[in-house]
Amino acid sequence: MKNNLLGLKEIYTFTVSQSLKAKSLKIVTIIMCIIALFSVPVVTLLNQDDKVKHTNIKKVKVIDLTEFNLLENTDVLKEKKDSNIYAEIEYEPAELDLSKMNGNTKMKDIYTFDENADYVYMNIVYLNGSFDTEIIYSKETKIDSDDVNDYSEFIKANFKKLIIKNITLDEKQKKIVDSANVITYQKELDEMNNKSDSSEKSSGDEKSKYWVVYVLVTVTLFVLAFGGERVGMNIVTEKASKVMEFLLTSVKPMAIIVGKVFASITVMFIQIFLVFISFIVSIVINSVIFGIYLPGAMERVLKMSTFSGVNLYNIIFAIIIFIGGFLLYGLIAGLAGASVSKLEEIAEGMKIYSLILVISGYAAMFLVTSNSFIKASLIRSIVIYIPLTSMFVAPGMIITGYMKVTESIISILLLCISIVWMIKFVSNVYESMVYYNGTPMKIKDIMNISKQKKNDGKQQKIHQENERQQEKNMKGEE
Repeated sequence: MKNNLLGLKEIYTFTVSQSLKAKSLKIVTIIMCIIALFSVPVVTLLNQDDKVKHTNIKKVKVIDLTEFNLLENTDVLKEKKDSNIYAEIEYEPAELDLSKMNGNTKMKDIYTFDENADYVYMNIVYLNGSFDTEIIYSKETKIDSDDVNDYSEFIKANFKKLIIKNITLDEKQKKIVDSANVITYQKELDEMNNKSDSSEKSSGDEKSKYWVVYVLVTVTLFVLAFGGERVGMNIVTEKASKVMEFLLTSVKPMAIIVGKVFASITVMFIQIFLVFISFIVSIVINSVIFGIYLPGAMERVLKMSTFSGVNLYNIIFAIIIFIGGFLLYGLIAGLAGASVSKLEEIAEGMKIYSLILVISGYAAMFLVTSNSFIKASLIRSIVIYIPLTSMFVAPGMIITGYMKVTESIISILLLCISIVWMIKFVSNVYESMVYYNGTPMKIKDIMNISKQKKNDGKQQKIHQENERQQEKNMKGEE
């Protein structure tokens, strides 16, 4: 294996330097960075333009379990500065009949709504230094989840002002209030009747986690489509210019293909890093212009509870699967590129790669959009363990806490086995394919070359063994 990788460093450094000089790469990277740079301010601006200028919430029925009478004075919530759309909301104590509660009581028997209801319930609890505000609404009314989300954010932003307004505090108590956590979340009434308390609290987090996994699948599919084409184009360009035939006189085929794939991965990570920096700058610009770091939708998705699986080990697992997956697809793209002899035939040659990519990518997309990635199932196990599909969903599922450590390790082991097998397969057929000039090869042609190479290898070993045996016999006769 070591001899087969001779010249890897030279191929890698040369390909990286040449790729970074390419005008097309620079243009694409600049466009991506510009999009990232303006993304947060544009989303904030659109949210401001599209934000509902009114709210369907006209009344809030309060269950204050803090014994502080926090809503005795609601002036701070009714201030009409900054276009406060919640200034006209009325607050009143909720009249709940809790005397008949038992183990069979349903939440809809306690929190009652009619179809014309223009109110929500708000429970306020203080425990261990945290104020929990829980907004309860019904989807059967004209109040929707987005309206409740926005109102929850409003309450969270003004809650400490509300405390100070209603309670006389000395300086020490004010510091305690300032250090207290304010947690807001919402519950939809029908969901409350069917889910446990723990799942009720996490319903918002599940939506955020879904979007993280979904976006990562989409981005990975997008990057692989362009990254694979780049590898294939590099191979075909050098093959058409006869550069590859010159390289093969001093560099092993395996070193060429692995070097080019790793170079493409390096260039891709440079692009991702630049886009990430542009996104950070975008957040800074947004905070300067609008006074907020992230729009509400982005903030809900990117909150820490969404990434419940983030720790050192899981980050390492996710990176290994991500890089390993790109290496595997890069090897496939290299073979696809070597299967054609002319640059204009690259689209025909890349059909093999595109077919594998589309099938694997859409299998992963189906798993996510059907929410089958949350609970154990046969299709979930297939997608997270098969290397061609695992790279799409596994990183997102790992950082959001949907994959166990054992599942991550099994996925990594299967991916590593596939990469080793693929490298050996590539080394068997790549040299013959590079010298090939003719119509684009089919999968059957590539497999035939592999079989021929294996047979030639076996014959060579037998020949070498016979020669060694003859030498031994000659020495014995002497």
